[in-house]
Amino acid sequence: MMNQNLIFVPCFILMMTTASILCLMFVRRIKSIKCGDIKASHYKTYDSGDSEPRLVIQASRNFSNLHESPTLFYVLCLFSLVTSGVDQVFLYLSWGYVTLRMIHTLVHVTSNKINPRLLAYGLSWVVLVTMAIKTLININ
Repeated sequence: MMNQNLIFVPCFILMMTTASILCLMFVRRIKSIKCGDIKASHYKTYDSGDSEPRLVIQASRNFSNLHESPTLFYVLCLFSLVTSGVDQVFLYLSWGYVTLRMIHTLVHVTSNKINPRLLAYGLSWVVLVTMAIKTLININ
């Protein structure tokens, strides 16, 4: 029988990806304030009418994205662990999901090219739905 706890490794990697984007967002915001692109007071309520620089927006949006469908990923991983449903296929799927999310993140915070970003995002959803179906099948 495989070590069920291995499912925590891709979860940890995705969490660290999220943490790194938090740091990137913070660095970009501080840089934009220091360069005079935006006032620090904008961040009190985000309704100053000022517009953040594109790179700050990209990091902020990606940080938000990493709190949307990845939440479902974490739940599926935890549920599979609790029900002893972590097998080699589920582990491969989880690594596939994390890899696709990392590609999405890399594209989003750099070139922000729509087609590769959309492809990675869409495929990550296909993998996530596959993981959900596999989890549902395993509980029967």
